[in-house]
Amino acid sequence: MKTNRKRIEIIYDDDCPFCVRSAALLRQLDRKGRFVFLKESGADARRLLKGQSFEDFNSMVVIYEGQWYRKGRAVRQIGRVLGLGWAADLLPLAVLDFVYQFIANRRFVFSKLLLATQKCSCSKG
Repeated sequence: MKTNRKRIEIIYDDDCPFCVRSAALLRQLDRKGRFVFLKESGADARRLLKGQSFEDFNSMVVIYEGQWYRKGRAVRQIGRVLGLGWAADLLPLAVLDFVYQFIANRRFVFSKLLLATQKCSCSKG
């Protein structure tokens, strides 16, 4: 399937620990190196956003084959590139958007829970 060979740009909130961890997980799942991760605070993301504020989107932004996707549509595109599009297609888009927004609105709470359950690998000093 051609979709799996294409590159996909993902603009994410690099100030959000949950978003950073999600990007790291996607990097691990992306065995073929198709994802290009852009920090929303970075110059490349700002160039692609063309003067729009990342906060205006209230979502990660996925750019794939010249098309922009947000929320549930972004999740579907990521799933398709990973070969898991069937899983994202199981839920109606309205439900996928709702779940995405529910998590996005609470991402800092999820970040705290995630960090509380992990051991620190940093050195003291």
